[in-house]
This record gives sequence, C-alpha cells and structure tokens, in this order.
Amino acid sequence: MESVQIDSTVPGRDTNADRSSRSAAEDDLGRFVVMDGTASDPTALPAPIGIFDMTKGVQLTNFVIVVDEIIDTQIGSRNQTTYACTLIQDRCRVRFQIDAEAYASNSRLRATLYKVGGPGIQIECDLGLLRKALSCILLENPPRRVRVSSECGWDESGSVFLVPAGQITVAGFTTNAEGAPHRIDLSGTGLARNLDLCPLAPDLLRQAKQHVVEDLLHVHAQRVTYSLLGTLGVAILYRFCSGIGRFALWLNGRTGAGKSFAAKLFTNFFGDYQPSSDGQFATWNSTPSFLQQQGYRFKDALFPIDDYKPEVVDAKTVIAVIQGYADNMARGRLSGGGARLQEVQPIRGQLVCSGEQLPEWSSSSVARLIVVPVPDEGKDLARGQRCLSRCGTYSGVTAALIHHLLTNNRCSQFPEHVQSLQARFLDGIDGQPNGLRIATNFALLAAGFSEVVDFLADIWPEAASEKVQFIQRDLVAMRNDMLRGLRAQEPAYLFLMVLCDLINDGRVRVLGHGPDVGDRIVGQKRPHGIVRVSTHLALEAVQAELRRRGQNALLYSERGLLDELAKTNLLRDPQGNLLNANAERTQYVRIQGRPSHCFHLDEHDLVVGA
Repeated sequence: MESVQIDSTVPGRDTNADRSSRSAAEDDLGRFVVMDGTASDPTALPAPIGIFDMTKGVQLTNFVIVVDEIIDTQIGSRNQTTYACTLIQDRCRVRFQIDAEAYASNSRLRATLYKVGGPGIQIECDLGLLRKALSCILLENPPRRVRVSSECGWDESGSVFLVPAGQITVAGFTTNAEGAPHRIDLSGTGLARNLDLCPLAPDLLRQAKQHVVEDLLHVHAQRVTYSLLGTLGVAILYRFCSGIGRFALWLNGRTGAGKSFAAKLFTNFFGDYQPSSDGQFATWNSTPSFLQQQGYRFKDALFPIDDYKPEVVDAKTVIAVIQGYADNMARGRLSGGGARLQEVQPIRGQLVCSGEQLPEWSSSSVARLIVVPVPDEGKDLARGQRCLSRCGTYSGVTAALIHHLLTNNRCSQFPEHVQSLQARFLDGIDGQPNGLRIATNFALLAAGFSEVVDFLADIWPEAASEKVQFIQRDLVAMRNDMLRGLRAQEPAYLFLMVLCDLINDGRVRVLGHGPDVGDRIVGQKRPHGIVRVSTHLALEAVQAELRRRGQNALLYSERGLLDELAKTNLLRDPQGNLLNANAERTQYVRIQGRPSHCFHLDEHDLVVGA
C-alpha cells in the first residue's frame, strides 16, 4: 500500500515558521498515514482507503483528503485564505475548497465533508484529531501556496495590466503558466466573472480590427458607436488622470432603439458578454449597494447598467449611484450587527447606462453624464448579426490596444491630452453653471476616442478625418445640447423657454419681437436690443402653459422669479447694461394702456427656446 504524495514545497515559505511548526508536532511525525487504495502489487487484494492512526492502530476515516493548494486571495484590502482540496473515496475524486475559518470550525468542517463526500463517508474521530492528522501529513509534504487576486486591470505601478489569462506589459502579453504562484481569479465576483483579455495572432488581430471599423462602428448611428469607442478608451486610461471626476455615458432612447444591444456589444472588449445572454449585465432594478459592489469589480473596464424605466425604477437609486460613481465615492455600510465598518467599494469601472429617458434630477447630477440620444432608425441589423458572431475577438483587440498604449508611452501622456482638450471644450461655456465639469467630461471622451482611433489607423484610412469631425463637430454639438438640457433644469431658463414657445406659437405676443400675431400682449421691444416684459402677465401665461402640459408649475412668486432671473445674470436696465445688484429690478409702465411692473432682457435671451 502507498500513501498519497502531495505536491512539492511552498514557494516563498517562511522557514522560521516551518521550523517552529515542525518542532511542535515532531513527536507525531509518522503517526498518521494516508492510504488511497492503491497497492504496489497489482495481484494483491484492494488496499483500504483512509487516514490511519498507526500509534493506536485505528482507522480515522474511510476517505482521504489531499490539500492541493493553499490559496491566499486578495479581496480589496482584505486577505482570505482558502484550501483547495481533493476528497478521495472508493477511487472517486471530488475537488472542493474550504476557507480557513470554516476549516477551523468543527461544525463547518464536518458539514463541508458530508456535503462533498455524501452520506457514505465515515469519521471515526474527533474533528480536532483529524485536523491534527492532516497537519502532520502536510508538514512532511507541504502543498503549493499561491496568491490569488480578484483585482483585474492596472497594477499600482500602472505598468502592468492584469487579467485572468495573464498580464500585459511593454514587452507584450504574457500568459499565466499552469500552476503559476500568482493569478487572477474572478470566479466569485458575480457579473465580473467573465472579464478577461485573450491575445490574437497578428493576422487574426488585423481581421478583428477591420471588423470593428467596418461593422461595429456602423452597427448604429455614429454618435452612438463613436461615443462608446471613446468610452472604451477612457475605461483603460482614466487611471492615469488623478484629481478629476468621472462621467457616465448615458444612452437615451426608446425601447427597441438598440441602445442596450450596442452597449453590450462593446462590453465584449473586456470579456465574454453575449448581448443575448441573461444574468450577465446589471440593471437599474438592483439596489445601489449591489450596483456599487458589482461595479467595484469592473476596475479599468466598461461597466454597463441597463434598462432605466421611470415607472419601475426610483430616480433616487440612479442619482445615488451616479453621484457616488462620478466622485469616486460609495456608501459606507456596517456589518456584523453594526460592530465594524465594511470596506467602501465605489464603482471602479467606466459606467455606461441606458434608459428610455433621463431621471428628473438636479443640473449638478446631469453634469456628471454625457447624454447620447439614440435614434430609432440608427440600427443596422445585418451588421448586428456579424458583430454577434465575432464579438468574441474584441478582447484581443483590447489586449493589443493596451500594449500599443504602453509601447508608445500614451498612458503617461493621456492627462496632458485631456487638459488640452478641456480648454477647447470650455471655450464659449466658461462661467456657465457646471461648465468646467461638462468640459472635462467631454475632454475625457474626446481624448479616449482619439487614442483608440490612432490605434485603428493602420486599417482605417479615414481615421484622421473621422477623429477631427467627431471631436470638433459632433462632441461640441452634444455638449451644447447638454447645456440646453441643463438650462431647462434651472427655473429662470425654464420660464424663458416656455415663454419663447408661447411667443413662437402666437399664443402670447411681444410687440416688435417674434411673430406679429396674437392678442395677448405681455411685452414690447425697446431700443438698444432690449425687450420689456410684464412680470405678472408673462408668469401667468407660463404657469398656465406648464399646467396644460402636465408639468409642475414654477414654485415662484413674481419676486421669486425676479430673484432667479437676477441670479442667472439675465436682468438688464433699459439701456441694455447688466443690472446692478442695488438697482430696481422693474419699472412700472403701461403695456397697451395697462400699467404693469416690467423687467428688461437682452432680446437674444428671449430666443433660448428656439
């Protein structure tokens, strides 16, 4: 009969600790023997299976436990030790894992053994003696010790990108060898379990890049796919931009417009995420804590959250997640009956959201987004089918992109690139509410897009012109659309936008300004490009229109409205100058023979709704 041989020595083992442990148990060395049922003589009767106490001449178990590996797992800032074992019984082998805390507990160890081995196993000793037997056996044949991390993405130095399959450095992609002492394991990380990058051979890489340019970037409207491509670049490179907040890309469109499909396709640049598969993507139906916990695992990767529907999802959930994410924060939580604070786990992936519409929230929350309208007619179904069949190659494109960024020193230069673009996107909006934050968001997206396009340029002849057009035309237009949307959140601008709609529709009239129709006169144009507006008549008309639309009326009196107009620097004096803080805000004048308190605006501010 032969005892089971366990794997070789522990890499990096603490020899002082070994010596101490061996000394404490040296009297029991040789006392316990493991037999796995094999015999040196093939003609002999079947040998028994189990762990034996040779000193007392008794069989402790009718099964064998082999500890194959001691696994030290890093989970955030926590470390957890797990034993990877094989249970052998009647020539059957079952692999299982048990963490150190469960192994040290009699009840939990017993429960695990019966769960793995079934009702046929026999334990003829105290669990403490069984652990002692295993300890003595392991001292003579220590298992391999490995370090496992659930941390994908860049290491602390920013020079190594880690994934389960291996690592990417300036030297290229190094695949993890079998039994490597260090590895990435995402098996217990929920939605992140499918994250990985797999390198492609040069000819396959070129084919994959060609497919991305010819099919993926045309699977939907270019503003949608180009924005997703830029966000892909930001996911990889944001780590090098310290001190600035993040943006969430929000794909906004009706059900069936194809927004979710496009977002899910791009997730494949970081792993195996089939758009048609259930259970692979987060949705807004989840709690904020769940979304933060899952997003924490998507470090340096795209993290999509799908399917915001205002009638199903509380807008407060979305606001809590977006604000915490953009500021690199998360909610702290107590555990253990409130005895200790759990580790705070903010979303570390690049957030890509989709929904039928934007939640109703403040302008500061909207400024944490880049909103991309998704048109109904933008889908290309034929290209979509080709993308479904080839999205398994996208992670190989990402592996090559990261190597390209490292070899060309683009990672360290990315912050400077963002800063130069930030000045461009701030031009014309400096001083507006949230202007700097919005400019920074668009600068990040533009810089990320630029880096990915440069990588694809070898098979994309139009890359340079497409890059210029998207950054200088499309992103600027998207920025301006967002600013108009943000203005609509401000009471003063909402008032002016509705008033403009009423003027353009001929339902109210400003003499000398706008259409010369309508009998309900609320103001008149004056010299110096100034428009005089009746506070009472204009506010009354706007409130009635908001109620007609089913919207909430403005919660302002005439004085409150004037305060809002003054706060946003819209009020003027009759000569067209910005109104002094101590000056009278209105003049008591007659409009069509009726006395009224009137304020003055630049006539250009009364076309904001056009």
